Amino acid sequence: MPDAVSMAIVAVTVIVQLFAAWYAYRILRLLGPAWFWALVVIAMLVQALRRVNTLLIDGNLLPPDSSGLLAWLDSHFLAFVISACMLLGMRELYGRLKKKFG
Repeated sequence: MPDAVSMAIVAVTVIVQLFAAWYAYRILRLLGPAWFWALVVIAMLVQALRRVNTLLIDGNLLPPDSSGLLAWLDSHFLAFVISACMLLGMRELYGRLKKKFG
């Protein structure tokens, strides 16, 4: 079991990531309907979910049978979702910025 300092750092990380996602969401509201930025917001929220998952697994707060599945989801599925959302969102943002500025 990790020490209290490690758990506190992960908890603070979740809070910081949620604030970052909130600001990204506020940017989305300023942009209007921009699916590419919505993907970035989703990626940020899923990343916060991964950290919550880490807290649950490392803190032994889950039934023993579920930690293996959640560890797999964390290391494989959620990581893929975050990467795909960021790639698609940034690719579209790049294209729009390139069209506008250069």
